[in-house]
Amino acid sequence: MRKATIYPVLFCLLATFGGITLQADITYEMKSSLSGIPFIKMFEMYQTTCVRDGQFCSVTELEIDVPDTSITGKSAIYMNVDERLLEFCQWEDSSCVIIGLAGLDDFLDAGFRKKILDTLEQLMELAEEYFTLDKLAFEESDERQTISGFKCRKMLFNLEGRLNPPVKEIPGDLKVMMDGYSWVTTDFPEYAEYKKTMQNIMENFFTPKIQGLVEDALKIVGIEESFLQGYLESWTYLYVQMAFNMTLEVWSPDLDVPSMSFNLRYNSILENLSFEKIPDAVFEKPSGFERKDVNLLELLRDSD
Repeated sequence: MRKATIYPVLFCLLATFGGITLQADITYEMKSSLSGIPFIKMFEMYQTTCVRDGQFCSVTELEIDVPDTSITGKSAIYMNVDERLLEFCQWEDSSCVIIGLAGLDDFLDAGFRKKILDTLEQLMELAEEYFTLDKLAFEESDERQTISGFKCRKMLFNLEGRLNPPVKEIPGDLKVMMDGYSWVTTDFPEYAEYKKTMQNIMENFFTPKIQGLVEDALKIVGIEESFLQGYLESWTYLYVQMAFNMTLEVWSPDLDVPSMSFNLRYNSILENLSFEKIPDAVFEKPSGFERKDVNLLELLRDSD
């Protein structure tokens, strides 16, 4: 058996919006799967996220079965809200990377902000030859349903784009389509605290200056401000179930149907939600791991 490590990037970024000044402890467990990759027999991911009073940790374990072997991985993200510290740990090489975010908002002055946006515009001019974003939407539907015992509302996600990679082995354009939905809920007694936690973390980490920079960056790539606003608002809900279907089609010249098509499906569901007291040991970093500090402000200054 060999090991591979995957940082739960999507989940970590999303879960980061859930960890400040809780009066009650929260633990939620998600199970996710990915299907449609021909050579992978099984792809499953298990995530346990724990939050209490300014402390946060999310541990992800990965299992992949391919012909003749199995791949496992384990990683975690820890968050100290008061000190604005993120720590990523992986068990494959027993290492942790610590990133400090304090002072980031103050560093985004007008000059550096302009440099970021100008660089992004230049990159987009180069990328337009190879990629086009036709549609990106995120909105709430009128559908309501009870999922895992929770009264839920349905959120819809849609993305359409085209790729024209400079690879002669690909005979034509690639069309990318992603349709997804999420069932979210406010149907639990502790929701008022949960919502306040989400709003507080966004105020502390996603400040108006940072949000303004992100909004301007999204406009450059063709994404409306309303998309970001709707997406951030959705994270005041608890996600109970998510499903995404991605289709990749190869369109050859002079054909009115795709010459090849691939379909991937991702599913994630809430398996457990608990408000019992979380042991202190859960928030302790793994012992014996090598730790590396990353000074984000110094990196930004060096790039200026």
